[in-house]
Amino acid sequence: MLNKFLAILALSLLSSVITPAVAQQFRRIPPNLPTVQITGISYPQVKLGDRVYRLAPGALIYSEQNSTLVSNQVTVGAVAKVWFNAQGEVQTLWILTPQERAGQ
Repeated sequence: MLNKFLAILALSLLSSVITPAVAQQFRRIPPNLPTVQITGISYPQVKLGDRVYRLAPGALIYSEQNSTLVSNQVTVGAVAKVWFNAQGEVQTLWILTPQERAGQ
């Protein structure tokens, strides 16, 4: 019984360390999205380059580590890929890693 508990504990600790690394490896950003610089953000609006857009309800912002952010956690000046919904609102932002920026 104790061995089973220790095995489960070890697996949960291991998964908490491995999961962020695996998530970063398998980050999927749809191809052909515009690359933008975030020049300002004040919920519910985000300034991309010199244009201001509205964040869609339920908009997702992914950090360089592929975790989700709320708008006040976004660094102004970050480079991102953006997906707009049918209404022209920002539905998803992926903040790019240095490797992703270099690979464009």
